[in-house]
Amino acid sequence: MSIRFLLSSALALSTMTLVMAESKTVTVTEAGTLQSQFTTDEMASVTELTVSGPINKTDLTFVNSSLTALETLNLKQSNIIEETIETETYKANTFPASSFSHNVTLKNISLPMSITEIGDNAFDFTKLENVDFSGCANLNIIGLEAFASNDYLKEVNLSNCTGLVTIGYNAFNSCGNKVDELGISETSINLSGCSALTTISDYAFSNHKKSTAIDFTGCTSLNYIGNRAFNNSKVILLDLSSCSSLETLTGYSFNLCTKITDIILPINLKMIEAKTFPNASSSLVSVKSLATVPPTLVSGGFSATGVAKATLSVPVGAKAAYEADEEWAKFNEIVEDASLSVENAYTENLKVSAQNNIIKIYNIENGATINIYNMQGALVVTQIATDNHAEISLPVSGMYIVKCGKSIAKIML
Repeated sequence: MSIRFLLSSALALSTMTLVMAESKTVTVTEAGTLQSQFTTDEMASVTELTVSGPINKTDLTFVNSSLTALETLNLKQSNIIEETIETETYKANTFPASSFSHNVTLKNISLPMSITEIGDNAFDFTKLENVDFSGCANLNIIGLEAFASNDYLKEVNLSNCTGLVTIGYNAFNSCGNKVDELGISETSINLSGCSALTTISDYAFSNHKKSTAIDFTGCTSLNYIGNRAFNNSKVILLDLSSCSSLETLTGYSFNLCTKITDIILPINLKMIEAKTFPNASSSLVSVKSLATVPPTLVSGGFSATGVAKATLSVPVGAKAAYEADEEWAKFNEIVEDASLSVENAYTENLKVSAQNNIIKIYNIENGATINIYNMQGALVVTQIATDNHAEISLPVSGMYIVKCGKSIAKIML
């Protein structure tokens, strides 16, 4: 067999592979007609599909069952309209339950910008690697087990879902646990900007064994984190300082989180139930509480081993109250931290605002010292005021404490 023949055969196979990988863009004018846009060959060969216009349950069923090579699906410019099939009605702007359940080819999906709800089990047990929620400002509900058991999911980024209210039971349970096969060692959960989010249901993010970061920045409406909601994650810094509506931490909500080193508790927290942090033991270094009145700490809320060596930081003037509490007194050390002493957004007429990573400070006394701390208590900026206002640029977004003379304010950048 000649070398020329072998090279020709290899080239032919390569060309065939390239031909088989196809992209297709479709504009639908009437829901339920997507199938008519495809030839039989395309159904077996299209790997990337972009759809705009009205679609319905019939169209989604066609995509899931008939496009057998599809890996990437972009539905950003499509909108799901209501459809009744026999006796069942599928709601508008809702991804129907079990739409892509157990799909074995789909790796990437961009969800419709108009979507308001993702139905139960809509994408469970798939090969999804990337889910683009970036246009989903109108999304209100993610149903139970909607994305459960997606072993190759690289991250959960809901940061643009400003209308999201509820993340359902088991919604993202057991995701990302095989991303090492994709050359990725860690995953993350980004809830920053979810200002309408009130409920993270039981087991919602349980068994994210590769997840080392959970971002709650801006989750000001969050009032419930369910039983084992973040069970078995590998989060290191748990910052709940933005969660000003959170009054109770549910038992086992952070069960088996053995890597936690630092915890920041929100200002209005009233109770930590038993076994909320039962496994934060050998790794735990620091717990910071923004609450001036010690929350009720039920026995066993923290690992006894963890608190025995960890430092508890509390607002100025609150140390005696924490020391007088039998459970809080079990911490190795209790210290007061001026950066935690914030009760109001404005103090003694000091006014602060934030825009484009710039903190703007008004009503400053000329010559006063301006100190800005991060939520770990570290001083990040200090300067002397030369006017009655100042603008200070910071490179990293997050929650900051601004102190100017005797006035203190808390600001989200």
